[in-house]
Amino acid sequence: MKYDKAYTCYSAPEQISQIQSQCSCLLTTAAKHDPSPIHL
Repeated sequence: MKYDKAYTCYSAPEQISQIQSQCSCLLTTAAKHDPSPIHL
């Protein structure tokens, strides 16, 4: 799995946590390609 776009998204330090931001972006990015729900 590539994290290129995730890192672009998660460069917002005011999020609850960087990891959570990263996961949110991964979910958003993955949802565009895979309709199946992803649980991290």
